[in-house]
Amino acid sequence: REKVTFDDLDKDIQDIVKQIESYDIGGGSKPTPDPTKDWDKTKVDPVESADNVVVPVPKGFVASKATGENTVENGFVIYQGTDDVTDANVDTAMTTRNQFVWVPVADTSKMFTTHDGKDVGRLYDFDKDNKTYTEIAWSDTGYREPDVVTGNGSEYDAVASNYSSAGITGITNADQFKVQLEAEFAEMKASVEKYHGFYIGRYETGAVSRAKAVTVKGNSDIASQTWYKLYQMNKEMINANGIKSSMIWGSQWDQTMIWFDTQGGTNKDYVYNSTGKGHYDATSTITTGSSTAYAVNNIYDMAGNAWDWTLEAYDTYHRILRGGNYGTSGSPDPASFRRSYRPTRYDGVIGSRSTLIM
Repeated sequence: REKVTFDDLDKDIQDIVKQIESYDIGGGSKPTPDPTKDWDKTKVDPVESADNVVVPVPKGFVASKATGENTVENGFVIYQGTDDVTDANVDTAMTTRNQFVWVPVADTSKMFTTHDGKDVGRLYDFDKDNKTYTEIAWSDTGYREPDVVTGNGSEYDAVASNYSSAGITGITNADQFKVQLEAEFAEMKASVEKYHGFYIGRYETGAVSRAKAVTVKGNSDIASQTWYKLYQMNKEMINANGIKSSMIWGSQWDQTMIWFDTQGGTNKDYVYNSTGKGHYDATSTITTGSSTAYAVNNIYDMAGNAWDWTLEAYDTYHRILRGGNYGTSGSPDPASFRRSYRPTRYDGVIGSRSTLIM
């Protein structure tokens, strides 16, 4: 007679439980898991999109009810404020209220990893010729985030005046700034993992020479500030109801490109060759959101116009900016393209883009 062990009994019990759970009792359908059960309802409201996806809308924002702005597939838009946005008032809302677009991230493990026991972003290289992307290996002297850049050890993030002149308080050296960047990255990561996505600024950050930055249509004040100033202005744009804004991380930019790539068709083409889909081959920037031809999934000007600074670091001297500018072309410098500049540089070709932390 075969001997039965406790392990055998335990396995049998587990099999029986699985069978019971799979039964359709009473002819009804099994309840589906609630995707919002772990959401922080003090910060967000679950809203169903027109294509039947439940999206977290942060407190202090409303989901657009305007035509073409209420599906996740084509770009789910939110507006700051409590008044509804409809076809009747959308044109005014575009120019007066901060707007963000939802970027879904189904598998967050493809966005984050660890290095030396710390959470870091997964970054990707986009091959324009073969229209494919591959992960960039972390390097302490290569592409990476979060991290500081200190030049020869005493420049850039090591210089106290770079912080004070940009209005960054409480930071005087690179060690302090690295702690802050790591904490901000951890907040972003936790937000993306909780909600399986993030909000990206619909437009390039504007009003950068004024007291408070915006992400609205029709703004021409988008450049000629240092990375440090734009870092702080993006950070101060939104801070209410537990919702914060930030300059976009490189891993977020890459996930936006991967979303477009996955959708295929013209969206995929945009990632690798943005000709005709961005403001290129020109002599100056145009106002944000000037042309619907330069938008993909309701996100404007990720290709051309101004380079957009990110929080990504490169070697010891540079931060990464993305997407080309008005003086480049859509084939060599498409929306996915990376370029590095020293963070103290400021001129009319470099801007930035925001994101939300929930």
